[in-house]
Amino acid sequence: ADGCPDHELDEFSGYIEGIHFNLGQSVILIDSYVKLNKGAELLKKYPGLNVIIEGHTDDTGTLEVNMELSKARAQSVKNHLTNYGIDASRISIEAFGPTRPIADNATKEGRARNRRIEFRLLNLEEVKRSGQE
Repeated sequence: ADGCPDHELDEFSGYIEGIHFNLGQSVILIDSYVKLNKGAELLKKYPGLNVIIEGHTDDTGTLEVNMELSKARAQSVKNHLTNYGIDASRISIEAFGPTRPIADNATKEGRARNRRIEFRLLNLEEVKRSGQE
């Protein structure tokens, strides 16, 4: 739409749909592996790219529990990527719990959207400009 071609990394910047956990748990569900493995392949392809994995929750439960849960979920994603061969030094995690909702926590659908993982890709514009393929 803006005249610039889409870049394959754009799918992995921001909210990452397709990464799932059971309610109140940090174990990654198997249906998430396709998305995570694709992300790992892109990180391998672009060695100049680093990532911050953000964990988010809905507002159900206490702030303390949600902060720990969002941290544990982000760590699970980091572990998956490192097990896939991505150097741990390229990955940081941050936990936000329920503090940055993207939807209304008053609805079931909104709470589901707020329980999410986001990737903040570092050096993204430099990697795109360099044509590091």
